[in-house]
Amino acid sequence: MKLHDFGLWFIIRIPHYTYIWSSAIPPESDYWIYYDGMYLGKQYSDFDLVISDDLSLIIKLKNKFQRLPSPSRKWYQIGRRLTIDDFEIIENPNYKGKK
Repeated sequence: MKLHDFGLWFIIRIPHYTYIWSSAIPPESDYWIYYDGMYLGKQYSDFDLVISDDLSLIIKLKNKFQRLPSPSRKWYQIGRRLTIDDFEIIENPNYKGKK
């Protein structure tokens, strides 16, 4: 069992395609967001945010950010680095689960 399987964690890519886990939001953008081992989203280097919406847990944004057109995912233009006050992790009300 790995420590990062539980709670909110971020994966950061550093030079030479090395990846490290962090329990704090990274100081730069371009990182992946995980909660309880599930991939929930990614903030890109241009500060856009993509949120997965097909899992049992999802990211709910607390602030009104501009939504961008995307056929498969929720894509937002944030314009800055996310803060912990910008979002929360909630149960997905549309999750059907596996039968």
